[in-house]
Order: sequence, then structure tokens, then C-alpha cells
Amino acid sequence: MSVAWLIGVPPVEIHLPPASVPWQQTASSIGTLLAVAVAVTVAIVETVRARRARKETEEVKASQAAEKRREAAVCISGWIEEKYLPDKEGAVYIRYATAHLFNSGAEPVSNVSASVGVGWPTRSLGPLSIPAPLSLPPQRELQWDLTIPLLAHDDTQSPMLEVQFTDPNGLRWHRKFDGTLSEITNEKSKLFDSSDEAAAHAQIGRVNPMNPMAITLAFVQAMTSNPRERAVVDSFLAPEAAAWKSTPEEELDAIAEELNRYGLALFVHYRAPHVAYVKFVTPDHENLQVAFGSVVIEDARFITLTFVRERGWRVFSYGGALSDPDKILFPPGALTNETGVAPIPHGLQRSRSREQRWSWRNKT
Repeated sequence: MSVAWLIGVPPVEIHLPPASVPWQQTASSIGTLLAVAVAVTVAIVETVRARRARKETEEVKASQAAEKRREAAVCISGWIEEKYLPDKEGAVYIRYATAHLFNSGAEPVSNVSASVGVGWPTRSLGPLSIPAPLSLPPQRELQWDLTIPLLAHDDTQSPMLEVQFTDPNGLRWHRKFDGTLSEITNEKSKLFDSSDEAAAHAQIGRVNPMNPMAITLAFVQAMTSNPRERAVVDSFLAPEAAAWKSTPEEELDAIAEELNRYGLALFVHYRAPHVAYVKFVTPDHENLQVAFGSVVIEDARFITLTFVRERGWRVFSYGGALSDPDKILFPPGALTNETGVAPIPHGLQRSRSREQRWSWRNKT
């Protein structure tokens, strides 16, 4: 009997939903979601891997391109060799210094400029005996004697060399004193100011006859003194430069006036071991030095000096052009015997006694 009928309410049919979804359908939905999640995860992982692979590939290509770019440059090296050899009498060691530039590559490099560095911190002495600019052939080593030029400076133990050059692809490179290599293609040659008094003094070097810059400064002072003492001027001249003896005072006055209008450049260039050149430039270039490259100063004057071991450096000529080494007269044997090639170290004077003793003299 229906309860609803007993209380007078018509019966109502109620349809209830199933108590739960069949487990097979639930499992199927979960599987689909997991499959999608796995697919997304795999896609993300593969994307990351692909990006990483592309990055690594790009890095490898960039590294290979950089190596290719440096291929010719890494073949260029420069150094200075020192060795101590006894003189013929076996009484003293003499230090010899030689600059080396080596191209181990298969192609030449051009516009090569080198600079010698000494001391700590390293200061540049310029190219000294090394001509600039020059070309360095493939599979070749070039050498220059620095023995006499280094006598002009203090703290020259373990000198170093830095080099700038242009490779066959037109790229410009700089091999620094510490050996590191860097590209400087877009950089230009620069003039570095050396007007600082301490820096200029260090750059000039020792004040003695072994230093062509010191002799040049003394010569200029003697020439521009008022009144000028001809005997003092003559003491700084090379006896082999006979033309100075017949130079009238009027011409010396003109030279002195010119020297007063020009400033002294700080780098000495040695075209040959016994020949040095000091440049005088207009005031706007005074105390400026060309470290590298081919910066040209057109308005310049030059003093050419010659070296003989027994007397040191002396002024040979002055003018708007250099005196070529093969046009310069030296005393007989000065360039061929040991006394001409291996100068006495700074401060060491050979005595003239029969015992051939050595004595130290202060020449500062």
C-alpha cells in the first residue's frame, strides 16, 4: 500500500541519477589527460633541447668563425732575446739584445709596427731599431739588433715587444706586451701625450754619452745659449762631420732660431746600430709620440747622430732630411771590430794601463 495514497496525495514518480560514473569512463578520461600532459611535456622538452642545440650550434659556428678570423693573426709573434757573451779578452760579459718578429703562417702580413717595452709598469721606447711600417713574409723570422739602443735607458732587463699588423683579410691586430692578441680593425693610429714631466724624463732615459737623446738636448742647449760658445757646440759634434767646422756663425744662428721654434719628439729611431735619429716637430706636436701606425708629421727637422764606443753618441747632421747610414763616415774599424759592435756597459770605463784593468766611474 502506498503511503501517499493513505494520506490522499497522488503518487509521484522520482527518477534518481546513477550513484556514480562507470569506472571505465573515468579511467579513459584520466588517460586522455595524462596523454595530453605527457605530449605537452615532451613538446616543451624537445623545444628546449632544440633551442639549446641551436644555441650550441651557433656558439660552435661563432667560435669557428672567430678562429677562422684569427687564423692568420695567431701566427704572428714577437719577442726580444737577451744573451751575455764575454769580450775577446775574457774580462767582462757584454749583453746583446735582439728583437725577433716571426710569421709562422702561410700568408704575409703587412703594415707591421713594433714597439719595445721596458720597466714596470711597462713603458714604450718606440720601435728603436725596428723599421716601421714593414711587411712580414710567410714562414719567415726577421731580427734587429737592440744592443746599443737599450744602453740609453734604465731598467731594461727582460725587455718585451708588442706588435700591430694587418692580416691578409685586411683586419688589424695588436699583440700586446703580455702576449695577448686583440683585434683593433676599427681603431686608428694615435699620438699619445707625454707632456708629464716624470713620464718624459723616464722616456728620455739616462743622461750620459750612451744616450743620443741626452746628447741632443745638450747640443740644443749649447746652440741656443746666448752667447753661444763654439767650443762647447763642437764638443757634441762628430769629428767625421767636417762640414760643421766651416759653418759660419750666421748659419748656426739660423739653426738655433729654428731649434727654438720646434719641439722635441721623444722617440729615438735607430736605422742602423750606430746611427740614431731624433725628430723635432712643430709646437702643436711637441712632446707627442707615435706609438703605432703611420701617423705622418710633415713639418719636421732631424738630428742624425753617430755612435763610437770610446766616445758614445755625437751629432753628425741637422736638417729637414735624414742622413742615410751609407752616407756617414765613421772612424776606421768602428763598425767592424768588437769595440764598435759591443759597447761598454753603463758606468764601466776601460783603463788605458798595460794591466787592462777595469774601473767604475760615476757618469751621472
